[in-house]
Amino acid sequence: MLDPKSIRDVDEVTALGITTLWNDAVPLVRHMLDHQVDDIDDGIRQALECDRDDCATHDERHREGEETCLCWGCENGGLFYSARDLRDWLDDLAAGSPIYGNPSAPDRLLSLITDWLYVNERAPRTRVAAYELGAVYRLVAELADQAKAMYASYL
Repeated sequence: MLDPKSIRDVDEVTALGITTLWNDAVPLVRHMLDHQVDDIDDGIRQALECDRDDCATHDERHREGEETCLCWGCENGGLFYSARDLRDWLDDLAAGSPIYGNPSAPDRLLSLITDWLYVNERAPRTRVAAYELGAVYRLVAELADQAKAMYASYL
């Protein structure tokens, strides 16, 4: 659960609204991250350890030339760490210790959720369908509006 007092750069009413949307959307995100971390790890391992007779090993594919390897494991190598870090950051926020000990601004919260949307889109088997993400999209819309207002106030 996100504490409205941990949200900076917005008024109290807005912080309460963001908190309500966050607490509605993030349990699904957090739950899915557990599955997606494992899913992505398995997908990378399978891409790198293909042992079928008709499949060149990953090392052989890399030796075929100077080109970048286009296998799923290489293209998505950083996805595992992104998903794992997102899970840790969400746990940190839920524990009331915002990252780096500072309150979170709407732009930072927006970044966390949009990063998860990217991870969700790339997860091989545990992708959440768009029609199940209404609460997440409502949260993204509100955070985007607040981040835009925040940046406009700096001008």
